[in-house]
Amino acid sequence: MWAYQARPPAPPVRTGPVRIGDAERDEALDKLGEHFAAGRLTREELDERTDAAIGARFESDLEEIFRDLPERSREVVVRRSPPRAVAVLPVAVAALVPLLVLAVVASIFLHGAIFIGPVVWLLLLSGMGRRPHHR
Repeated sequence: MWAYQARPPAPPVRTGPVRIGDAERDEALDKLGEHFAAGRLTREELDERTDAAIGARFESDLEEIFRDLPERSREVVVRRSPPRAVAVLPVAVAALVPLLVLAVVASIFLHGAIFIGPVVWLLLLSGMGRRPHHR
C-alpha cells in the first residue's frame, strides 16, 4: 500500500538583503586587483572600491562596487623577457684548454718548440680562420 508522506516545507523565499562573509569580501578584493591589473581602474578608484568591499555587509553592496566592470575579467597576461644568452665556450675550445695548459708547461721546459702546434689547433677549431658568412 501507499503510505502518505507529507512534503517537506518549502524553504522560505528571501525578500531582503543577503549578508556576506569574509570569503566573499576576499573574493571581491581579488577581482578588484584583477581589474586594476587589467587597467580598468585607476589607483584612486581601486582604493575607494577596496574600502567599500572591506566594509560591505550585503551582496548588494558588492554588486554596487562592480556595477561598471565586466563580470569576467580577462586573465592578466604577464609578459616575460626571453632568457638572456649565456656566453659558453665552444666544446672544442673547452676540450683544448687542458692541452693548451700542458703545451705552456712543456714550452717552458722545451723552450717554446712544442707550443706552436696546440695554438694553431686552438685557432682552427675555434673558428678564427673562417670567413664571415654574408646573408
